[in-house]
Amino acid sequence: MAELIFENIEEIKSNGFLTVEMAQELKKQNYINGNEIDAYAIDFEKDGEFFLKLILGTQLKYNLEEDDFSDNLIEMEMPKELVPFLLDFNRFTPIIKFNERYFLTYVSKYLELILVPFDEEVDSDSLVFDISI
Repeated sequence: MAELIFENIEEIKSNGFLTVEMAQELKKQNYINGNEIDAYAIDFEKDGEFFLKLILGTQLKYNLEEDDFSDNLIEMEMPKELVPFLLDFNRFTPIIKFNERYFLTYVSKYLELILVPFDEEVDSDSLVFDISI
C-alpha cells in the first residue's frame, strides 16, 4: 500500500510540482486565496477535476515510484479543512485516471482518499477525472 499526505497548497507550489499551465490555471481559481483553500467555494462538477489534479495528480507524479502503482491501494491523508469537498467527492465518486491507469475512489471516515486500481473497461456514463500532469 502506498501512502501520501496532502497538507497544503504551499507545499505543492514550493516543491515545483506545478506545470506552467497548472500555475496559470491556479491563479484563476476562486477557491484559492494565496495558499489558503476555501473548500466551500469549490464547485465539484466544475472545479473537481482540476483540484484533484492539483492535490492528487502532483503527489502521484512526484512522490510515487512505478512499483507503487502495482500495490493494491493508494491512500492519501487529507486535512479536515477539505471536508466539504470530500463529502461531494463521496457523493459523486469519480473514477480517477492517471497516466492511462484507472482507479475506483472513495474517502474513508478517517479522511483518507483511497484509490483502488481498476482494470475493467470504463462505462461511457461514468464520471472520470483525468488527473495526469
